[in-house]
Amino acid sequence: MNPFSMPVCNPFDRYQNKGLSDLDYYYNAGDVINNNLNQMPDEKFVALRKQSQDDFDRLKTKYSTLFEHNGIKKVSQDKTYPSMKEIQMDEIAVIITKNQKHPSLFTSGLGVCIAVMARGISEKNGTCLGLSHFTTMIEPRDVLEKIQKKLKKEGCKPESIEFYLIGGQLPYRDGPEVGGLSTIEIESEFLSLSKEFNIIGVQFNLAEDDESLSVIISEDEIVWTVWDFKFDSNVTSSNEEESEDCEESESNCSTSKKRSRDSSSDDESFEETIKKARANVNFEGFKF
Repeated sequence: MNPFSMPVCNPFDRYQNKGLSDLDYYYNAGDVINNNLNQMPDEKFVALRKQSQDDFDRLKTKYSTLFEHNGIKKVSQDKTYPSMKEIQMDEIAVIITKNQKHPSLFTSGLGVCIAVMARGISEKNGTCLGLSHFTTMIEPRDVLEKIQKKLKKEGCKPESIEFYLIGGQLPYRDGPEVGGLSTIEIESEFLSLSKEFNIIGVQFNLAEDDESLSVIISEDEIVWTVWDFKFDSNVTSSNEEESEDCEESESNCSTSKKRSRDSSSDDESFEETIKKARANVNFEGFKF
């Protein structure tokens, strides 16, 4: 998916909330860039790109163990996966893998956005998985806490929860325009929370030019590819199986509905936070 042809996440929203107007983003001693499609002289773009790359290189050195984690792998676009539900922007999804034939979570369209993924263990129900398509509408700490809380509600042992991050993008030139303005500050915020939230693996700034990434997390792997995965529509997804389990077992269905009711207030609170954040952003003149 082309990040300029769809409503992709915008890293400048957080600066609007800090009092800046018109999606202005102040980077490196006061240089102002008006949104991620603004025209920029070549010399300024070169300086911006170099500064972003230098900052990123420092992060990779400081958090080398996280970047070197071998549990996040690139796969071919030709590999076929079972059909599954796509997690949308700002959505948080948590599943328990017990009794699910294809237990996994998936999101796409990651340009400047970041996939925040989690995996843990429930003694009774097996592996727990969590995924959020983070758009920077809230702080990194908030999304980590939200996923952690939802996993705990599903019986996942807190000490077993491990987080993984994929996404972000360095600035790139698209003709006279500049896209994918740096998400270095956000990446740095996530990395600074690595010990507190047990973030053990990250892959940032993989997308080049107008590319976007897709990510899948399952019980035994975390994989990504450029653009989109190939899915087999003839293979039953885990979401469909969950509905079938409900039909076969009234008790399972009741338990599932109870969990849904218990978490509904939290979900509504999270959605309200996102709505308030969006309401504070002036999108006038901003191109999607």
